[in-house]
Amino acid sequence: MKKLLLLLCYLFIFSACEQNQPPKLVLKACSYQTSNAKLQLYNDVLIELVERHFYHRYLGESFADSIITASNVYELTDSMQVFKELNKMSAIYSQRQKEIFNNPEQWCTVYLDTAWYGDSHFEEILRALPIDSAEYLMGKRLGFQESEWKPSYLINLQSPQKEFKSKNFQACTFRVADIQHYQIDRSTCEIGRFQFSNVSLNGSQTKGWLYYEFSCGGNCGMGEILTIEKSKDKWVIKSAKNLWIS
Repeated sequence: MKKLLLLLCYLFIFSACEQNQPPKLVLKACSYQTSNAKLQLYNDVLIELVERHFYHRYLGESFADSIITASNVYELTDSMQVFKELNKMSAIYSQRQKEIFNNPEQWCTVYLDTAWYGDSHFEEILRALPIDSAEYLMGKRLGFQESEWKPSYLINLQSPQKEFKSKNFQACTFRVADIQHYQIDRSTCEIGRFQFSNVSLNGSQTKGWLYYEFSCGGNCGMGEILTIEKSKDKWVIKSAKNLWIS
């Protein structure tokens, strides 16, 4: 996990570099059908999180680690060599995604957690500041425009979504299951467990904010507040503000 975090740091450094574009994952897009607009929002966000944010665990529990172990990226000192090696790794991840696409026999499972732990990560802010100040601080930290920021947004970030169950989600490279099955069958390839807050949308229903938590073991997980936008009838993550990581 330490090496994986270092890899993320490398990607961040190159994303800030003007000379080179950061390595990009070229992934096959998942097409699915739903008439529920809110479910589509959560489903789009979950697919992006699993395929791009959850340490590539959906590709197989040992796959990502084996690629990192086989790479010499941590031994390189020349920035161009590091960039080329990261591009090579990204190409391998992209190819693996295409191999398991619509191939359920190779899928790993992510578990929808029905417990809620989000309150604890907002308690410090709410304890230290009056509610108006807390809302302003959160809005400033998330980069909201003043016209978009409403008191109910902070409330929604602290409350779990309960409308959708694991059976409601659809994906092409992983499956979603109830939390009671988590860590029961050791032969199952497990990504980890996740939970979503309620979502807040702007007036035009084209931009929103939600909080999620992901856990994949004792020292593996994160909690982030996402800014999402609707682009070409699909919801995409525009930014993520980390509240905690382990």
